[in-house]
Amino acid sequence: MNPGDIRTTEFRDICITEFDSAFERLQSSNVPLAQLPRVSALALRGDGFELLWRHNSLPSIQEWVVPAGHWLLHLPHPSSDALTAFQAHPEGCQHSLLGLPGDEPAWHMSAEQPCLVLATSTRILESLFQTEELDSLQQQTRTLRRSQLDGQKLLAVSGALLAHLQALCPSQTPVAPPADAGLTSLIRLAYSQLAVTQPGEPRISNRDRILTQALDFIRRHYARDICIADIVNHVHTTTRNLQIVFKAQFGMSPLQFLKRYRLSRFHQALRRHGSVTAAAVYSGLRHMGRVSDEYRKLFGRNPLESLNRFRSENADLAPQ
Repeated sequence: MNPGDIRTTEFRDICITEFDSAFERLQSSNVPLAQLPRVSALALRGDGFELLWRHNSLPSIQEWVVPAGHWLLHLPHPSSDALTAFQAHPEGCQHSLLGLPGDEPAWHMSAEQPCLVLATSTRILESLFQTEELDSLQQQTRTLRRSQLDGQKLLAVSGALLAHLQALCPSQTPVAPPADAGLTSLIRLAYSQLAVTQPGEPRISNRDRILTQALDFIRRHYARDICIADIVNHVHTTTRNLQIVFKAQFGMSPLQFLKRYRLSRFHQALRRHGSVTAAAVYSGLRHMGRVSDEYRKLFGRNPLESLNRFRSENADLAPQ
């Protein structure tokens, strides 16, 4: 694999929905946790891989759907602060640092804490690892904890990947990649860091359990008429504990988060359904009185303006 096989992309301070559109192949989806978050990103795309560096201006929840025949790896930006945030990330079945085909990983993208995402085809992985090694990695995806990884080795890997990315992006100041920094070597090195000898049983704190189970419940049932009691009963906790966990992690209540999540899905549904009413029903928004104002705060325009923009984009793409 050489630079000629690779396409580079750079985004500076784009809105979060433009970022999602750019990475539609991975079914990227963001839930804004603040008003009008912006994203800067560098990306490499090649035959069987994508490497993405991302920086948020404000926090969001990043969701992906891992394509068939690919693995998706979440890595920290090569800095001690980013490593600390990465290793403290709440985890659960759908919040692992490694996503397998068909998984729907959800990662909290903090403000001022950039990260790296590496999507790799199984074809490339099968050329770099023995079958037994891949089987072992796959088995660990539900038990491996971020805190179990060697932080210094992880920073070395993410630093090498970021240097490789910056060296190939023409708008960046050229950076000499470290010795032996061929991309396939770096991919092998990144996945090798997950090969913990004895991962053991996951020790999930009660806070992590409450948060991840609540998020997964919201993601599955947001279109229904659910209330906080439904979430509490599913998670087997108290309303007070649920409120404390969401306030500590996101600075908002569970119901505020549910509203943000529905507004995010509403935005995506506008493009697909071509109707404000149909998109609202699909997204579980049954009381439209304040939706327009709340939507504008998150996305910078009202729903009808977004719908007209989507229609214009589709008309521009229509064959002449």
